[in-house]
Amino acid sequence: MAVDKEQYGETKRLIVSQRSSVSEFATDEKAMNTQILIDNLKAGTIVEPQVFFDGGISLDHRDPETGGTLLHVAAAYGVRSIFHLILKQDDADYTRTDFKDRYPSTLAYEVARDFVLGRFLMKKEMELAGDIILYGPGAGKVVIDD
Repeated sequence: MAVDKEQYGETKRLIVSQRSSVSEFATDEKAMNTQILIDNLKAGTIVEPQVFFDGGISLDHRDPETGGTLLHVAAAYGVRSIFHLILKQDDADYTRTDFKDRYPSTLAYEVARDFVLGRFLMKKEMELAGDIILYGPGAGKVVIDD
């Protein structure tokens, strides 16, 4: 995936200008970068996501408005370029829910209407969950095989 150098530079300037607006929600550099990226995705601003990942990103940071992580926001908006970058990270937790108990796959299906991305995310959630039931009756319970 090629990075547009002009867009990369514009995004770096944008991060610097928006840093003070997120300082009350995010305490460290990675959380700030993540919140700025989330805010820009929600606002529909075109940014170069690679800049945020180069500066460090926190995949655990939750948006104070929705409780969703970067995975949730990217799934809701169907931003696949973010997923290409997230897949390179080792610490992505696909089983976290937002304040409304929705998984990233649910947002991909229901909000973005991206069924391919939703299916992919659901598989990742199932891999991470192991023996825990994620969906339907008994969600959250551990399956014990006799």
